[in-house]
Amino acid sequence: MKTFSGTYSPPNQPGTDAQLEVTYYNVKLITEDRERVWNVENISVAKPTARCVVSFSDGGIFTTSDLSLNDVLLDYFPKSHLHPSPGKQFISPPVLLFLGIFVLVLLGVVLFYFYGIPAIGNYAGKHIPIKMEEKIGKQMFDAMKGEWKIDTERTEAVNELFRHINDNKDYNFYITVVKDKTVNAFAMPGGNIVVYDEIIRRMKTPEELAALLTHESSHITCRHTSRTMCTNLANYVFFSAILGDISGVAAVLVQNADQIKTLTYSRDLETEADLMGLELMYRKGINPNGMLHLMETLKAESKNHPSEMPEFLSTHPLPDSRLNYVAENIAKHKYNTEADSTLLKLWDRIKL
Repeated sequence: MKTFSGTYSPPNQPGTDAQLEVTYYNVKLITEDRERVWNVENISVAKPTARCVVSFSDGGIFTTSDLSLNDVLLDYFPKSHLHPSPGKQFISPPVLLFLGIFVLVLLGVVLFYFYGIPAIGNYAGKHIPIKMEEKIGKQMFDAMKGEWKIDTERTEAVNELFRHINDNKDYNFYITVVKDKTVNAFAMPGGNIVVYDEIIRRMKTPEELAALLTHESSHITCRHTSRTMCTNLANYVFFSAILGDISGVAAVLVQNADQIKTLTYSRDLETEADLMGLELMYRKGINPNGMLHLMETLKAESKNHPSEMPEFLSTHPLPDSRLNYVAENIAKHKYNTEADSTLLKLWDRIKL
C-alpha cells in the first residue's frame, strides 16, 4: 500500500486536506470527515506537470505534488483501466472469490437436496434386501400394534381374500384389520398392510376391497414404501449432518413408525401402484371396475363430508386425471364381469 498526501476538492466546493491510499485492490480517499473506497475504473489520472491530478467519477479532484503517484497507479493497475467509468463500487478479488465459492457451495447443496437425496433414497429403497425390509416392517408393526384394537375375525377373512387374489411369492403379506373410525389403509415395508375397518364400511362390493389390497400390495412389491422411507431417512441424515447431530439415525424409522400412516407417495408412484393393482385384477379375473368404484366412493365421501375427508385421500390424492387414466386403462382391456364366488363368500364375512 502507498499513501499520498494532497488536497481533495469536491464538486463546486473548496478543497480540503486529504490522503490517497493505493493498494492492489482499490483506491481509498481519506478526508477529515469521511473515507471512500473507489474502483480504479472510477478514476482518471491527468498527465503530471507540476502536480499529479486524480479525477473521480463524482466530479471530485485529488491533487498532490508527489508526482510518483502516477507511476504507482500505473504500476498497481493496468494502464487501460485508468479511465472514468460509471461502474459499481469496487470489490476486492479475495472477496469476489469468497462470494463465488459460497454461491457455488450453496448451489451444490440445493441441487443435492432436490436431486441427489431423492436419487440416493430411491436407489437404496430399490436395492434393500427383502429380509431387511421384513425386519424393519416387523419392528414398525410391533411398535404400533399396542395402540390398535384388532378385529381378529375380519383380519382372518381379509387375509383369506388376499391369498385368493395374490400371486406374488416374494413377500409374506399379512393384512391386519383395525377397528377405527379413520378412513385409511397403509402399507409397511416387507409385507404388512393395515386396513381400518371404516374404509371397508364405505365399500359396496368385494371388488373394491380387492382393488384396495392390490393397490397397497403394489406399493410393497414396487418398493414404494421402502423407497419413500429411505428418501425421508436420507433427508434426516442430510439435515442432521448440517446441524452436527447424526446420532440415532439407525433408529429413526422405528421411532417414527407411526408416521407410516401418513406416508405420502409421489404421483408417479401412485400411478404405478394403480396400474400394477389393475394388472393383478385382470390376471385373477376380478372386475377391475372395483378400483374405479373405490376411488369414486372415497372422492364422493370427501365432497359430502368436507370436514371429514378420508385420510386415505390425504395420502393417496385422487385428482380427476387419476380417475381418468384408470377408466381409460380399464376400457382398453378385456376383463371378467362375472362376480367371483369366493370373493362373495368372503365378503359376507367381512362386510360390516
